[in-house]
Amino acid sequence: MTITDRFLDKYRELEVAVRYAYKLGKYESAVSFLKKQKRFSKYSADIDYLSDIRNLLSHNRKIIGEYAVQPSEQVLTFMDALINAVNGRKKCRDIAIRFADICRRTPSAKVNPTIKTMHERNYTHIPIVANHRVVGVFSRNSIFTFVAEHSACALSSKPELTFAEISDYTKLDGREKEDYIFVKSDTYVDELENILDDIAAKGRRVGLIFLTKNGTKNEPITGMLTPWDVRE
Repeated sequence: MTITDRFLDKYRELEVAVRYAYKLGKYESAVSFLKKQKRFSKYSADIDYLSDIRNLLSHNRKIIGEYAVQPSEQVLTFMDALINAVNGRKKCRDIAIRFADICRRTPSAKVNPTIKTMHERNYTHIPIVANHRVVGVFSRNSIFTFVAEHSACALSSKPELTFAEISDYTKLDGREKEDYIFVKSDTYVDELENILDDIAAKGRRVGLIFLTKNGTKNEPITGMLTPWDVRE
């Protein structure tokens, strides 16, 4: 088998991998679709080049029984890397913090010791969880807002203050410019990146991402991600 035949075989393999991984329709161009994905956009020109080579080899006659163009080994290595990247797409559950390892609090837990823990560990958010379900998120902004509305000594004067008592400051909905979202645990990481980009385009940011079986907030969570986990 010539290197050109190997190229054509790998190109077909790439098309099959993309079509299967992204569940493309029968008439969608797999390679054109791939270069538009954020994860592969930096290789857009190279992917176009692969298409050009393939079209030249497939739609032009051979000269004295041989292909007019012979791709390099580097081209085949690049195609292998693309195929491996497509086949190896990670799901959110693969990179998430497992439920057992999440630093979390219950509604009856005390606020002041949690603030100390956040400071010591440099945490920005702590989920409030009851029966494996997220009922709120305590963030640095929660602290700021509470103190701003109740005076600077509001926390120190109430050492027994619990999260249940400040639930208005930990609610999941209606937070200023910050969202907490729930996605299916088997959502692909690159799909989640697109979701985060859509939210950012609306002028909002995501504080935490929670994983559940069906992607709804009324279910037990199986794991958690931060936006930084997704972007790595």
